[in-house]
Amino acid sequence: MFVLLFLLASAQAGAAAQGGDQTVQHVCSVCHAHGLMGAPKIGDAGAWNARLKNAGSVDQLVQSAARGKGNMPPRGGQTQLTDDDLRAAIQYMISRSGS
Repeated sequence: MFVLLFLLASAQAGAAAQGGDQTVQHVCSVCHAHGLMGAPKIGDAGAWNARLKNAGSVDQLVQSAARGKGNMPPRGGQTQLTDDDLRAAIQYMISRSGS
């Protein structure tokens, strides 16, 4: 029983520690890879620059993603994502967009 609990805890810790690229791949890319429903498309520097300018900072973008924005549900519909997970994903998408 102890081994099973250890394995479950390890799996959850690994999921929580995923990098921004993994979060984007598993969660964000559903909309952001193609710009669905008004999502800024990964690779579109203009869209991401406008988001950054309007928000004022990456931290504000994180708070917006945490609350949900437009068609995007809070935390991209993945309530287990932490602010750090969101920040890493947003920074990854911005960096992939040349912003």
